[in-house]
Amino acid sequence: MSTEAPPAPAAAPAQLAPTTPDAIAAPVTPSATPAPAAAPAAPVETPPAASAAWDGKLQENWFLGLGDEFAPHAKDLEKHKDIRSIITELNYFRKNGVEYPAEGSPASAIERFRKVAGVPEDPTGYGLTAEAMKLPEGMSFDSELATAVAEAAHRTHTPPAAVQAMAGVFNEILAKRSADAAHAEAKAKAEAKDALVKEWRNDFQHNASTVRHITEMLGQQAGIPADDPAIAEFISDVSAKPGLAKLMLQVSKMVAEDRIVTPNGFGNLKSPAQQLADIDAGNDPTWSPLLKSSSAEDRARVYEHKKALREKAKAT
Repeated sequence: MSTEAPPAPAAAPAQLAPTTPDAIAAPVTPSATPAPAAAPAAPVETPPAASAAWDGKLQENWFLGLGDEFAPHAKDLEKHKDIRSIITELNYFRKNGVEYPAEGSPASAIERFRKVAGVPEDPTGYGLTAEAMKLPEGMSFDSELATAVAEAAHRTHTPPAAVQAMAGVFNEILAKRSADAAHAEAKAKAEAKDALVKEWRNDFQHNASTVRHITEMLGQQAGIPADDPAIAEFISDVSAKPGLAKLMLQVSKMVAEDRIVTPNGFGNLKSPAQQLADIDAGNDPTWSPLLKSSSAEDRARVYEHKKALREKAKAT
């Protein structure tokens, strides 16, 4: 008895989609977002013309494509008509090129470098004048220093442009240091002046007048005119030198307390205000007695003298 399974039934034929006119003509629903347009094709660049031909000959004006930095050397480059000429010159400079002269360099190498670098024939060719040095304001031209710098530059084969550049940097540093020093000095003076005004307070104008007067009188006794810079600068602003101002004020006070009359007119060192105070207080040996005189003429002389002192006090 056979045990083989019966054969499987044949598969049903695949059902094809209907090919009705409606199915064929069914429209396709467009996408909600349209596809981006294709980028335009990049233009094809025309390659530059070759500067040299196959045989090594260079085209006319071949050097124009090297860049603007080669423009100053156009005449030197124009003489080369083929690559062989350029290589020949490169080999020459490699063998006999310009080198910075060192100790023991031959005269020919030194002369070649000086010519290329533009080193003047003698130190005077550097032109280190007051105008060329561009000195900062307030600085005077030192011809001896300029000569020494020019000689050193010539001795070391330094080009003029390098010397001018170094001089410019040097002057900039000096100008900055000078400005910084002036600023610091002005700041110190302002602080000292403020301290003196704070110390003298309401007596500042009176004390300053006294200091100016005694300074002028001492200058006269010493034979120094009032317009001498050493005195005139101080008199114009006694607060600019607080230490000296306080010293002169102390001298004035000591003179005011001195009752000794000297033949040299030491009493005249007192300020007009102090002299007026002495007369009224009876401490002036010359004018105080006349003020109490019974003579109207003597009293008139005192009044005229006091009037003159008041005018001087106002002026100072």
